[in-house]
Amino acid sequence: MWNRPPHELYSDIIYTFGYYWINIFPKSCAKYIACLPPATDDSIFKPLDREKLFDFSFFGHIPKPWNQKELNRIVGYQKNKSIYFKDILGHIESALLREANPFLSMENQFSFESFQKEYEFEFAPNLAHNLQYDIKTRVFRQKNRSHFLNIMKQTSNNISIFGTNWELHDDFSDFHRGYIDSPSDINIAIQESKIMLHDNHNLHFRILDAMANGTPVTVTSPRKSSDALELYGFIKDVHYLEVDIFDKKHFEMPSTQVLNTISENAMKIVKENHLWKHRARTILNDLFESPVIS
Repeated sequence: MWNRPPHELYSDIIYTFGYYWINIFPKSCAKYIACLPPATDDSIFKPLDREKLFDFSFFGHIPKPWNQKELNRIVGYQKNKSIYFKDILGHIESALLREANPFLSMENQFSFESFQKEYEFEFAPNLAHNLQYDIKTRVFRQKNRSHFLNIMKQTSNNISIFGTNWELHDDFSDFHRGYIDSPSDINIAIQESKIMLHDNHNLHFRILDAMANGTPVTVTSPRKSSDALELYGFIKDVHYLEVDIFDKKHFEMPSTQVLNTISENAMKIVKENHLWKHRARTILNDLFESPVIS
C-alpha cells in the first residue's frame, strides 16, 4: 500500500492487521473487509527452562540518531524565512507524547496540513521522499521507543535490547545485546527476561510470541487513535501489564506470583484464539462459507 491511496485498491477480500485500519478503506474497495490480526506458532514459541537473567527485554530496531545534515534540511518557509527540520522536530516529538496527537489525520498518518496551520508556516512543495518518511514515521519510532525505555529504566536498568542501531544511542548502548532473527533464538532470548516490553498497544506478533512461551508482556498505554488489546479479548492486569507513558508514571515490578498468574492467563487465551491455525481457519471460513464472498 505504500504511497497508494486506499481507494485505488480492490480485492474480493481485504484483511487488515488492526480494527482501526478498516475505516481507511471505502466499502467499494472489496466485497468484504475485516480485521485479521497477526498470530503466533506455539511449536516454536514454547516454554523452556531458562534462567531469568534480565528484568526486561525489548526486541526491535531504532533509527540512527539525527545527524547535522538531516537536521539542516529545509522543510518549508515562513514569511520568506527558511524553516529547517531541526526547527520543527521538537514540536513533532512533543505531540507524540500526548494521548491524542493533534497532528494525526483520519488515516492515522501525520497531517502536514494540520501541523503547518498550527505553526503558521508552509511546507515546501514536493518534499523529498526520505524527508516525508522521517517526519511521518522515523520521528515516531525513535521518540516512542526511547521515551518508553527511559521510563522503564527508572524501575530497573537490567535490560536486554535486541535490534539494530541501539549501540549508536548513548542512553541504551550498554543494554544492546546484538541482533537475532532466528525464531528459536528469539524464543530463548525472550524467556531470559522476567518481562518482555512492547512500545505500543496493538496486537503485534511479538506480543503473542512472548505470551505463547509464558513470558509476561508490558505494553504502553493506548493512544486515542489506535487499537487496544481489549478488542482481541485481552484484559489489562489479567493477560498483560501496562505502563502509562503519557503521565510518565513509575512502573512497579510485580511479584513473582502476579507474573506467573498473568503468564498462565495469557498463554491460555493465545493457545485458544491466536495461533496461525486460527487465522487460516478464519480465511477458509470466509472463502467457502461467507454469503458475501460467494
